[in-house]
Amino acid sequence: MESFEYNGLWWFPDKPDNQVSGVLRLDSGYGANLELIGSFVPGFGKQVDYAPIIHGFTTNATKITLWQCQAIRNFSSVKQGNSFTSSTFAPLYLFIGHHFASSEDMVFESLSINYSNLEDWSGINPFEVDYGGLPAKVAVSYERPIEISAEVNNVSISFHHILKTLNQSVSEVSLNQIAILSVRPHTPLHFDILMKDIVYDLRNFLSLAIGQAIYPQIIAGSVPEVDNEVKIFYASGQPAKSSGIQHPRNMLFSLSDISNNFEQILKTWFEKSKALDPVFELYFGILYNSSMYPKVEFLLLAQALEAYHRRIHKGFYLPKKEYTAVAKALKAVMPDELKSELKKNLDSRIDMGNEYTLITRLKLILNEVLKPYRAQLDQLIGDIDVFAGTVKATRNYLTHHDKVKGAITDSTEIYVYAQKMKVVLQMCFLVELGFSPEQISKMISQSRTYQNLIMHT
Repeated sequence: MESFEYNGLWWFPDKPDNQVSGVLRLDSGYGANLELIGSFVPGFGKQVDYAPIIHGFTTNATKITLWQCQAIRNFSSVKQGNSFTSSTFAPLYLFIGHHFASSEDMVFESLSINYSNLEDWSGINPFEVDYGGLPAKVAVSYERPIEISAEVNNVSISFHHILKTLNQSVSEVSLNQIAILSVRPHTPLHFDILMKDIVYDLRNFLSLAIGQAIYPQIIAGSVPEVDNEVKIFYASGQPAKSSGIQHPRNMLFSLSDISNNFEQILKTWFEKSKALDPVFELYFGILYNSSMYPKVEFLLLAQALEAYHRRIHKGFYLPKKEYTAVAKALKAVMPDELKSELKKNLDSRIDMGNEYTLITRLKLILNEVLKPYRAQLDQLIGDIDVFAGTVKATRNYLTHHDKVKGAITDSTEIYVYAQKMKVVLQMCFLVELGFSPEQISKMISQSRTYQNLIMHT
């Protein structure tokens, strides 16, 4: 998203006559600020701490709705008999091109989004340059790629391209193909539902595929009975510097890898996202925090792998009914003189004692879930028992900070192990998405991340 600045008049929807001058600024990484010269509340020193909606009308006649606005600065002063009041609001979302009367009215028929590196993921070059007419003539042709679509949970999801002329002059012509992800529910939905239930999962899916965090460059939506598109902006946390072109070998898979099975892959992703939501939160939380310390990343990945196996493959030593009797017997032999805090602690450990431990789950993932990929795992992690034992010991060391046999303590080595755990988790995701063993083996083996890791193993 590009940064911008708008000057205009601003007011509450229910008080259109009380308009205040101010300037709205957006920084794609840090969000938006509305700086007012004055106050929405009559009377010196009176301010508003929160506003659900603020309307604006800019100097270039653009309608703007600011949603979920928190006051971050209120200032009033009196100098030489003159009073002065100013305030600054930080809205979570900006809607450019329409005035929504209330939060409930923010219903959209569709959203169209362009993410960073989406063109790289599509891998389609639609331009052809014919130099056959040199020196007098050079021909440039463009063929729009075929649209790919899917029906998922009563929502039409399509991937298509648009062509824009960025610059045209007597000395230069610049054409730019933009990849667009469109989301159109069968019946209009509230913006919050579209973002949380659909767009969020799609962003995670594309992030997994592309192999890095992605950020919205363009978001536009269509509103019932409104002719023009509504542009949408919010703080995306996008780094100041662009990630640049993403090479295919840095991606886990591209659009061409799933184009023949686009709908089924997306359906599976949305189905799995419900069961794997805690795992996705950990994995994508790491992906979108590039400055995370290696030790923290290691701990979160160990937790993610454990949560993955628990959510998908369960894992109990005994059937629940049998273990209930065992737990009851163990609790019955506890001495009565134990302190209540200790007794509660032991009771809790006994209650959880039937669940597989981290090391057991790691071994089951590597030996059973990822059994078809033993060749890749041998190169990546070596001996499975040693790897699982090291992860367990290091997790315990980083959690309790006690000396633990078999734990690694060097930050660089911890970082390398974390990257290997990340690849293992990615392989699990590919399995859950339904890719064939041949496809997964090819994807992992060709990955530059995998190649770099096995070179340092």
